[in-house]
Amino acid sequence: MRNCMSLVLLLFAVGSSAQETPPPPQPAVLPTVAQVPKYSVGDSWTVKFVDGRTQTRKVRAIEGDQYVFEWGSDLVRYYDRELILRRQTTSENGKDFPSYLEKRRAMDFPLSVNKNWDFRILISKFEPLIHGTRYYYRVYSSNVLGTETIQIPAGTFGAFKVEDTVYEILCLSMNASNRNCNTLPNTTTVRDWWYSPEVKFPVKMMTRVKGPDITGQEPDYELTAYELK
Repeated sequence: MRNCMSLVLLLFAVGSSAQETPPPPQPAVLPTVAQVPKYSVGDSWTVKFVDGRTQTRKVRAIEGDQYVFEWGSDLVRYYDRELILRRQTTSENGKDFPSYLEKRRAMDFPLSVNKNWDFRILISKFEPLIHGTRYYYRVYSSNVLGTETIQIPAGTFGAFKVEDTVYEILCLSMNASNRNCNTLPNTTTVRDWWYSPEVKFPVKMMTRVKGPDITGQEPDYELTAYELK
């Protein structure tokens, strides 16, 4: 009798354990299009850089048609409603701290597969003794490669994978048309980043081809935590 009771209790325990096993996580939904996100005061994202440092970006205020972001502990960024950086200042004294991204479309919404965009920045110019003025530009070219499910410390998300290619060109005229320009060797950097519409933020950045260092360019990172109000 005692053996029968033990067997019943064992079967009951096994059955209860099986019933309490949580279901497997559902696969992330892959996005088809990402409209420009809308933020609320208090939205925040914490990233971990490849060197181990962490940094939190937070919407501190909404002033007119601009979002005011605390960009870590050192910088404040002002983005318009299309997420174009309009101004960057220091947190300590509010002085302007120029960025190469100012007035540039780093993300061109709405995002969709195969969409591409680019911009270029005049780095310098010089006037040799002959042949006229030469102009150096840095070109930023972006292409949405596709959608992927990406797993990072903050969770598993469906995201657009975007390839950024940065390189330098030497041009014979200010209008920088392709026929008057030559790509300079050993100046190309290729980085991939993943944008999740659910998170409203790029959740990962990874360098694939390392070129020369660019002042102000963020190191590779992954999102570790976020909060949307």
